[in-house]
Amino acid sequence: MQHARANTVISLERTGFSLMLSILNEILRRKQPIHATEDSPSYLNQALSFLSHQTNLKYKQFFAQRGLEHKLLFNGEFQLLVGGPKWVDPKYPDDIFVRKYFGLKDFGDFLMVVRYPKKLFDYYPITHSTKGPVDWLTSYGVDGRNWLTSYRNPIVVAH
Repeated sequence: MQHARANTVISLERTGFSLMLSILNEILRRKQPIHATEDSPSYLNQALSFLSHQTNLKYKQFFAQRGLEHKLLFNGEFQLLVGGPKWVDPKYPDDIFVRKYFGLKDFGDFLMVVRYPKKLFDYYPITHSTKGPVDWLTSYGVDGRNWLTSYRNPIVVAH
């Protein structure tokens, strides 16, 4: 069986991308249970939970210091350190970029882009992004990978 990291999903936002990833990740979890070894991502998984919690406390503290904690809407997908839309940039070959959204009731959305070491991306069994297919091909290559995408009616995507 092909290694899970050989699956790559690249698609546009609002095309069913997140739903497709959720389904694929659940299938892989049921088919290929994670077994801890010294070099497995399971150690990374444990560290990411802790680091995500600590980082989220800082985000919440930022809004609380401005009296906005009761207006903050912070989706669970973005609370994981590497959660949110991701992309690579050939100018930074060892890093990934992650977009975070914070909703503020009555104020709108607040967007933040963070850059992390690419190794953190190993948390996910499937490489995925909503940006730059050419950049991903450059960073990860094509051999031995299943390249997947999601599709949705363009009228729905535009609205």
